[in-house]
Amino acid sequence: MATTSCCDFIKVEVAAVSRQPPRCQPYHLANFHVLPQLAALFPEEQFAMEVVVRVLPFKTNNFVVEQFIDWQAVPHAPLFTLNFPRREMLLPHHLEEMAALVRSAADPALVKQTAERIRMELNPHPAGQRTHNTPLLHNEPLHGMQHKYRETVLFFPSQGQTCHAYCIFCFTLAAVHRHVGAQICQQTD
Repeated sequence: MATTSCCDFIKVEVAAVSRQPPRCQPYHLANFHVLPQLAALFPEEQFAMEVVVRVLPFKTNNFVVEQFIDWQAVPHAPLFTLNFPRREMLLPHHLEEMAALVRSAADPALVKQTAERIRMELNPHPAGQRTHNTPLLHNEPLHGMQHKYRETVLFFPSQGQTCHAYCIFCFTLAAVHRHVGAQICQQTD
């Protein structure tokens, strides 16, 4: 029969305390290329992703990538589709225009200017959300708020307009835009 000493319990406790919790590693335009899982995509899909992330906000993290995406089912895995940009997110002529800039290694200022124009052409505020869903108080609009549902008001403080991962189909995608006029935010001090 094995015996357990007090020292064995202390070793277990010290080991448990000394382990650091995993850190959140964000992935975005500048570093998403390092994800080894993306190597399973066809080169055309990888290039389309490179093009789309130049236009639309993209961010995910190691927890989504490692824990939630079924990489055996990519590109049709639901959480991959929810989190990663796809060619279908841009109109064909926008995709080709930006692809030509990426292929030619165009000046970053031109890429940024083109991306901003394309974003605005894509209607970042569908269904009149900036006008129809902005609540009023004494006939004054409460900027930075959305009242879409009877019992719910959404508040978008400018400092809080980010997520750990951007869901591609989220209506707040316009909120995470860093383009002046595209955000739905209330400047807070």
